[in-house]
Amino acid sequence: MDTSALVKIDNVVYSFLNEKDEGLENFLRYKQIVIEGFTQEFSVKNGEGVKVYYGTVDAVNNFFIPSDCINISRAGIISNGQIHTFVKNDNLAMPDGLVCGVEVVNSDLLRGLTPPQGFNYAKGGGYDIGEYRVDMRNRVIRFRGNLAGQIMALEYRSSGISLEGESYIPVTIIPALKEYLEWVLLKRNLDSNLGRVQMAHRNYVNAKKRYILTKNSFSMRELLDAINRGKSQGVK
Repeated sequence: MDTSALVKIDNVVYSFLNEKDEGLENFLRYKQIVIEGFTQEFSVKNGEGVKVYYGTVDAVNNFFIPSDCINISRAGIISNGQIHTFVKNDNLAMPDGLVCGVEVVNSDLLRGLTPPQGFNYAKGGGYDIGEYRVDMRNRVIRFRGNLAGQIMALEYRSSGISLEGESYIPVTIIPALKEYLEWVLLKRNLDSNLGRVQMAHRNYVNAKKRYILTKNSFSMRELLDAINRGKSQGVK
């Protein structure tokens, strides 16, 4: 692989901000969206192996997925030094929408749920103290159960690309990732015109197709090897 064709993933955000004549106020937020796009939309399948992330379930039973997560092995609550895995339920209702940046949920889902009295095995594996559903596109896990404020453990496979440190990507992917960033920002803005959102999505899809047609074949393992070499030698 030609490492001279690699640039820092930050370059995508800097280029986007320059085109929009914006400052650095939203840099980290935009960078996370770019990382999510790279790992989700461009078939990143191999990375740094399995990691465990600890975090807190918020007031509406949501748990946000780390930016470097490719897929989830298990999610559960910590008790007596052990991770008690929950039951995955793909039919669990997700939040209905966003109002002023706050997720709106069906309050019926939260009624009548009492703290667990103990751990009991549930059908299909895991424990019946709670259920969860994964929404990778919005990078959130939705829990059912009396779990707000609980410390959760998430075991997942990492892409090796996160907000921390310097990560490198092929220079030819920059246009597609900028179009992805534009589309996601419009999609998440409740004031966006539907036509603009659809146009931005078409622009992204077309840019992605152009990248796929012209890219050199590489694996994430090759990319990570190049990053590791660059830590001591620098990417030229």
